[in-house]
Amino acid sequence: MLVPALLIALATSPPEPAAAPAAPIPPAPVAEPDPRPRPLGPVGSAGVVVGGAGLGLAIAGIVRMAQPNQTMPDPTNHEMLIVTDTRIQGGIVLGAGLAVATAGVAMLVVDLTVLRRRSARHLAVAPALSPSMAGLDLRVRFSIGRAGLP
Repeated sequence: MLVPALLIALATSPPEPAAAPAAPIPPAPVAEPDPRPRPLGPVGSAGVVVGGAGLGLAIAGIVRMAQPNQTMPDPTNHEMLIVTDTRIQGGIVLGAGLAVATAGVAMLVVDLTVLRRRSARHLAVAPALSPSMAGLDLRVRFSIGRAGLP
């Protein structure tokens, strides 16, 4: 008898108190996404290639550091041994690879920040000088883009 009474009590929702109608909340403004993100420029593309080559070179340096030292007899004097220290060679290759990878990342960052802002400009003014004239060079860049398309 207790269980059915609890089920009935849970099934019925309590009456809500009458509240004054609240002002409707306006929807948050939604920023329109850029229709076409600008692809990487030539500096950014070269940065990706240079950075990848630098990482490959760094990995080759790590592999060379992990190899054991090599010993071989001297071809001119068989009593002497030539010992090749692979840790030093690997460290040099690793350092060069990290330097090249850093240069590639710097090229990519420059393309995504400095050059992107420069290419976004629509108006360029520069002085124009020659032996026979002086003036201003005014260049305006515009794009028809998606004008008139549904």
